[in-house]
Amino acid sequence: MSPAGTTATSAAVARLGALAFLALGSCGRDAPVDGAAIRQAPMPPTPSFAGETAHPVPLPAASSARAAAAVGGCKDDCADPRTAVSRFLEATTRTDGADAATRFLDSTRLVLDGRALGARWIVLWRDLKSATRKDEIGEVIRDLAKWTTGLSPAQVRDALTAGPKVVRIWSTEAEFEFQPPGAPTWTLVLTPRGVEWLITEVRRGREETP
Repeated sequence: MSPAGTTATSAAVARLGALAFLALGSCGRDAPVDGAAIRQAPMPPTPSFAGETAHPVPLPAASSARAAAAVGGCKDDCADPRTAVSRFLEATTRTDGADAATRFLDSTRLVLDGRALGARWIVLWRDLKSATRKDEIGEVIRDLAKWTTGLSPAQVRDALTAGPKVVRIWSTEAEFEFQPPGAPTWTLVLTPRGVEWLITEVRRGREETP
């Protein structure tokens, strides 16, 4: 083949190679993007794994368990039985005695003159009759406060100064006697509830010996 023929052949091969390159380039080029189509396309589902769900399962509503009855609240005033019984008696002489003295009672266990009032008040609380329970506790405090009826302020002060007398003090129970002027002797029993010593029994008048 003559030099001219060889040159022509090489040129033809070069043109074919260029055309093939352009063809391949156009095949690999991305097609125009349709933004609207992407926005309208549905989102793929969120994958889930073992122990996990794509959509959180709502927790069940909290149970309506009844709270325990509110008891005590006298804190430092009843950290020991001697102080507790003295402060309780003082509270019964105050104008706000119903609220002040209630803090010294164990309203779940109180026995007054042989009547198990605490057991009744537990039932009232569980039956959602807290208003009735509160009224009855207030009535008991007002009844106990009657020891001051007919006494002069000096007589009340002297009785409190004389104070309750220790009968016994154990780690689980304490007992005191208090003498209201002109009235039967009181016996007051206290037991610890947490860090507070609370009154669990009041007897007005000595128990009869069988």
